[in-house]
Parts: sequence; structure tokens; C-alpha cells
Amino acid sequence: MAKHYIGLSGRNRSGKDTVAHVITQLAEPRRTDMIRTSDSLNVILSEYLKIPMSRENQQALSTGIRTEFGQDIMVRGAKRRACASIADIVIINGIRLLGDVALLSSLPGFLLVCVDAPAKVRYQRMVKANERPGDALKTWDQFLAEDSQECEQSLDKVAEHAHVVLDNSRENNNHSHLIRQVTEYILPRL
Repeated sequence: MAKHYIGLSGRNRSGKDTVAHVITQLAEPRRTDMIRTSDSLNVILSEYLKIPMSRENQQALSTGIRTEFGQDIMVRGAKRRACASIADIVIINGIRLLGDVALLSSLPGFLLVCVDAPAKVRYQRMVKANERPGDALKTWDQFLAEDSQECEQSLDKVAEHAHVVLDNSRENNNHSHLIRQVTEYILPRL
């Protein structure tokens, strides 16, 4: 069976992790593996620097590393890990730049999936999940400021190159709409 690569793109709290989980469940018994482009950032922040894995810290570290080592450094590491994976389906979560798309497009059967949700819905999810330090306390204006950071601005251009765009605008935790979209638009390509 051929190995498949799925790149997930989308703004903060759009539902990329949820889509990865839905794909993983629906693709059984095939083995899946999820690799985040931010994995290396989180290791540096938490294990080496011992500072919080906040969105602000991730963005600052990402900008510094990409400035010094090239805009595609994060995705190059993710691609290397994806190619080494023994899974049948490898999900690369966090595609943010057009250069990322160009680099990953060389993978056989690469499928770029964009997950989309309105800003208000994403803000509510962020506050409710409180996944990173300070998320529950962020104001709407702070959220919008983060959403307009340098590494977020290119996501609209990446979405233009997506093979599939999934609508994740529902505010509840019922994922039947995502299950239907994954079943209709993604699984037939695997």
C-alpha cells in the first residue's frame, strides 16, 4: 500500500488537530502519524529554555529561527520526520507558507487540506480550551493582533493552493460535519 501525506493548514484554533483525529479514526485500520511543524519549537521552549509554550513565544522563536536558517526550516524538519515515519498516512500539521507547500508537494500523493473557521468561533474555542498559558484571559483585540502576525498572514495564500478546504465553522463539539467532509473529500484520495 502506498504511503500518503496530508498537509494541514489553517489559522489558530480552526480545528486542524480535530481534522487530524477524524482522519485517523476514519482511516483505520491504516496506521497514521501526525507531525506538527511546531514540534521543534515546543521542545526548545519547554525542555531547553524552560519558558511557556505560549503563542507569542512560539511566534517569536519561529520568526527568529526562520530568519536565521531559512523560511522553510520548520517544514524541512517535519518533512524529514514524515519520510522516516512507518505510518501509511502521515499528517503534517501546521503548513503556513507557500514555500512549505512547494517543498511538501514533492512527496508522492501529497494532499493539502485547509481547515477554515470564522475568527469569532476560533476565539471562543481558544478561550474555552485554554490550551496555552494565558489563553483564557486573552481579549478579542489580543486574539486579533496575534491573528495578524507575520506567520499568520500567508495562510490565505496557502489556502488558495489547497486541494480541499474544510468548513469547521460549527461552534459545538459535534464533529459530524467534519466526518462527512473528510469522508467525501479526503478518504477517496487515500
